[in-house]
Amino acid sequence: MDRGYIALITTIIISLTLLMIISEQSFAGWQARFNVLNTEAKAASRALASGCVDQVLMGLIIDRSYTDTSTTTFSNGLCVIYPVNQTNPNMIEIKVQAQVNEAYTNLMVKTNHLFTPLSWQELPL
Repeated sequence: MDRGYIALITTIIISLTLLMIISEQSFAGWQARFNVLNTEAKAASRALASGCVDQVLMGLIIDRSYTDTSTTTFSNGLCVIYPVNQTNPNMIEIKVQAQVNEAYTNLMVKTNHLFTPLSWQELPL
């Protein structure tokens, strides 16, 4: 009778241990999936912010006094263009924010009067 009881308890302990290992691995895979999605959203928000900077540069090329502040909604996110800072005649400062899902990219681009980028920085939120 003792042998059957020991075998039953051993089987239960091994089963629970295996179940915990399988559950942990499943959860790790689930977390990895969301990490990949967040990485893709961040890459998309960087690309969107870069496109918004290009939009401002195009506006400045067309009209040197361009200072449009706008929020544009796209199918995958939204872009906020802040007022263009042209207080220094040799430098133009452009700030934009792009959001895709919950990933944000804040860019500040400084360019000269020939629209050659002098610096391209991602700022914290």
